[in-house]
Amino acid sequence: MDLISVIVPVYNVENYLIQCLNSIVSQTYSNLEIIIIDDNSSDQSGVIADEFADQFSNIIVIHTANRGAAAARNTGLKQANGKFIMFVDSDDWLEKNAIDCMYQVAISQKADIVQCQYFEEYLSGSKKHDLNYSLKETLSDLEYIKRMLKEWECVLLWNKLIRTELLKGIFMTEGRCIDDEFFTYKYVARSRRIVIIPDYLYHYRIRKSGAMLSLDKRKQRMIDQCDFVTERYSVLVSKYPMLKPMLLMHLCDLMMTVMRKSKDFPSIYCRAKKELIRYGVRALCCFGVTYNMKKNIIKYLLYKKISIENQQKIHSIDYYE
Repeated sequence: MDLISVIVPVYNVENYLIQCLNSIVSQTYSNLEIIIIDDNSSDQSGVIADEFADQFSNIIVIHTANRGAAAARNTGLKQANGKFIMFVDSDDWLEKNAIDCMYQVAISQKADIVQCQYFEEYLSGSKKHDLNYSLKETLSDLEYIKRMLKEWECVLLWNKLIRTELLKGIFMTEGRCIDDEFFTYKYVARSRRIVIIPDYLYHYRIRKSGAMLSLDKRKQRMIDQCDFVTERYSVLVSKYPMLKPMLLMHLCDLMMTVMRKSKDFPSIYCRAKKELIRYGVRALCCFGVTYNMKKNIIKYLLYKKISIENQQKIHSIDYYE
């Protein structure tokens, strides 16, 4: 059995960490290296992690200064020795056979990445995040990146078992409000074979909604989205030129969304409109960009101030049909 590294970034999750770690140490797949990075928690999370390390010889606990989840995951990546890596958020938990199930698929299908389905865990109860994956799917890197542009689940970090060699030299961008988006496409572009399985193996705890984000975090999130989507376009369009129309539509769609949501942040509105001008012109000249997308790019560029109601009507159109 190959060694698998499980990376768990931890920060102030004393109420959830025991459930998370119990679900990992009780996996049916036993050859695990469990790397816990305590990001200078102010509660008992670090103590709980140390207690688990005292009980289980395959657990490594690293205590760091508070630098955020991305930095914690980077620390784990540098420490990892496994042939495969899985990231688990410290307030989530796994089904008992999660790692074994994904590993068996990775070996039998010669997959670089295996993606599972997950439960959404609310205070009110649990439900399956249903995307109608009733059958196992095998995708190339190109096919999967197309899927990433339409399905949020493909961007996620924690619902995957990843072959470690894909991650060599790639680290998460630190100091951002979003990090999966800056990271996932880079290792996917190095892969050859991705398998999506219908098994529900991960429990994703939802503790708060985006509406509860502070103004500063909302602002930073929009800045991050602008940075991410322009960076991703530059990287992917050079490797997958056939995806140029789709990448341009996704980029312009996001810039229009940021413009619509940034009425409280004039500098971000101006940034998004500047990017929409830059890439919107390319989209208008690009064969394969839909008529609806071109029409609405023109609307956003021509009108200095579009009413929220009209923006929402524009944004509701499905550009990818």
